Amino acid sequence: MRVLIVAAADPARHTGGAERVAACLAEGLGHEHEVTVLSLADEAPDPGPVPWTRLTVPLQAPYHPAEAEGASIVEQGVWHVKELHGEGMRDRLDRALAETGPFDVASVHNIQGLGFGVFDALAAHGIATVYTAHDFKLASPVLNRRPEGIGRVAAALEPAYQAWVRRRTRSLDRVVTPSRYLGRELVDEGVVEPDELAIVPNGVPTDVDHVLDSPDPRLTMYGALAEHKGVLAFVEAFAASSADLDLDVAGTGPLAEEIQAITETDPRIDHLGFVDEEQLATQVANSLATVVPSRWPENCPMVVLESLAAGTPVVHTARGGLAEICPPGELGVRLPEHPVDWNDAIETLNEERLIAMRPRCRKVAEQRYSVPRMVEAYEHQFRDVTGGS
Repeated sequence: MRVLIVAAADPARHTGGAERVAACLAEGLGHEHEVTVLSLADEAPDPGPVPWTRLTVPLQAPYHPAEAEGASIVEQGVWHVKELHGEGMRDRLDRALAETGPFDVASVHNIQGLGFGVFDALAAHGIATVYTAHDFKLASPVLNRRPEGIGRVAAALEPAYQAWVRRRTRSLDRVVTPSRYLGRELVDEGVVEPDELAIVPNGVPTDVDHVLDSPDPRLTMYGALAEHKGVLAFVEAFAASSADLDLDVAGTGPLAEEIQAITETDPRIDHLGFVDEEQLATQVANSLATVVPSRWPENCPMVVLESLAAGTPVVHTARGGLAEICPPGELGVRLPEHPVDWNDAIETLNEERLIAMRPRCRKVAEQRYSVPRMVEAYEHQFRDVTGGS
């Protein structure tokens, strides 16, 4: 089978959740199928040879409205609408597909910068298309549906936006969501028909060689340091607690300075800044638990799956798909709904109980969230939409 994987950011150069899924899928499928990965050309460092064929198309300029120096909010908004519509990109994709010959199926993972025109181009070439919704793009013009700021404006526009999306996605043969939560949301809002939907959880490498039975008495929290991720609220709750633990915060973002200021008054808390993948994997494996205090609905976050694969339990909220990955008390500790109540939850974290959960975390990762399981599930979807070719 000739498989085209579409990910706007090159999976070999970028490490976002959608890109990591696309990379694992491309490598796994490559053992039995001919795989090509299509992405936007960019200036990220070239990682060298990869086990798949690479196909790139030029970016629209600018790639993101924030990169348009001196552009007004209106000008940026117009660019964003054009990007979503994707007319110019559709023509570029059409030319690229014409040069590479026919594909049996396309697996689309991220259309940021490509727009919905990618679906038109694939349909024009008769390519069966499976789209994986890693975010709320089918339901909302704001990917994470934040309740503050522009999120309120976007909420008012959602009915019209969803009607437009339904017209632009008629050519899709299947929509995959990594969580039941997002699948239900898309069906309930009429964006996807139930018989067009499939649930395929994300997969992560589970052959981890740094699993520890006796971790350090330390919590690790990493990722984007932004309001909707709940990181500042958790750091503040931890600082107000008397927990006999350390808290390491890795990552960058708009809240970095505020978090750094708190670390200067509490020796238990350390802001590590950017940490590379290898160092971060060791950090997570050495930790008593990974903290995921999201304040917005998560889908199937890689940070949770990677933590489980390392045998590290998760201290988490129950937003979105987090609740289905981590049943209460099984793979970590569930935080209360409101941050004002997190202090008590932190105070009562039990080291022995968390350490006892580590074997179960590993087992769940291997059984439910391994890369081979994910690849097999996608292969099933591909055969279904192509009639078994």
